[in-house]
Amino acid sequence: MAVSGTNPYSSIMRITGLGSSGLDIDSIISQLMKIERVPLDKLTQNRQLALWRQDAYREITSSLKGFKSDFMDMVKPATNMLSQNSYKKFISSVTDSVTGAASMAVSATGTADAIAGTH
Repeated sequence: MAVSGTNPYSSIMRITGLGSSGLDIDSIISQLMKIERVPLDKLTQNRQLALWRQDAYREITSSLKGFKSDFMDMVKPATNMLSQNSYKKFISSVTDSVTGAASMAVSATGTADAIAGTH
């Protein structure tokens, strides 16, 4: 048995407004649909905020991993902050420049391995 080409669900039947009653059906339906979409809009906003937080946490984690690999890696003793070699380059003492006795002033001198410059 052949099925005809008309589909009862494909044709849209609308009543745009009732002229005698003064009701605007289209505006009433659009306002009702706005109210129904409010929870969905809130969920969409919360999802976007969660994605932004996730990206921010990912950036922070990446920065911390980079810092750790650059300055706390035991394989790189030249840049390792935890290595004793990083701190043996400087000598500091508290002495009076006139008498040579202990003083409240601080002077620092670098060893031959120290990098020249102001620190």
